[in-house]
Amino acid sequence: MLRKQMFTLFVMENVNYQRGDNRMDFSALDIDIEGSQDGFVSSKNRVDIVFVIDNSGSMSSVIEGVKKHIDTFVTSLETNTNKQIDFRIGFVMHGNESILVKNFTNSVADFKQAMERTKQYETGWDEFGLPAIDIAADFSWEDKRHKFVIIFTDEDVEGGHLVDVQLAKFPELLSKLEALQIKLYYLGVDSTNYREFKKIPGAYYEPNDDFKSVDFSRLLEKIGKSVSQASGVALQGGNKSFAKDLYSAKTYVKIENL
Repeated sequence: MLRKQMFTLFVMENVNYQRGDNRMDFSALDIDIEGSQDGFVSSKNRVDIVFVIDNSGSMSSVIEGVKKHIDTFVTSLETNTNKQIDFRIGFVMHGNESILVKNFTNSVADFKQAMERTKQYETGWDEFGLPAIDIAADFSWEDKRHKFVIIFTDEDVEGGHLVDVQLAKFPELLSKLEALQIKLYYLGVDSTNYREFKKIPGAYYEPNDDFKSVDFSRLLEKIGKSVSQASGVALQGGNKSFAKDLYSAKTYVKIENL
């Protein structure tokens, strides 16, 4: 039985990045809800985020900067006092020798400790990006949570590890990301292959040929705004069927769970 629902949504034009205290302000979204629908499980404020990070040799000059900005972003999720977000965060860091995986946690301290431990591992010189994204897609997503995968890379698939293996499953990977209703953010080199991400509904594609010049604070402001907006909208419906472990990545590289 339906009861009257009143949804009042106030979205400010921008999410402010507070440079003085190194935090992002997620107060841009305010929601007033009266009433409910019997049997309905709301996903307001419930967000899952996975970072997929290229940790190959070509990223060596920028990888610490990427980690620093991710640190700022996840800290802001926890310290925001104006809009509480029920978040889970994780990451996948890849190379041609190993892939480092931190599955979902709701502890920023746990996430940061795992990120710090990545310095102890050599992941290899070349990228193994599409299998890493597939691993992220196989995280323990929960129904009725907003799903985000945020990708950082400076190399096309063609410049990475086992190119034919990666591209053979690419169409299936795209279908899988869409079936999971994942909101995809891509920041990296512009290429014919990676432009395929734009086919996924709601995908954000920002190519940059000079990775070192990227304004990460501006990018993460956009992501923060999207997270804040998505967390205030109830997500209904379950996931479509999809195949897991498309690449059987552990047959090619070592998988390290942190």
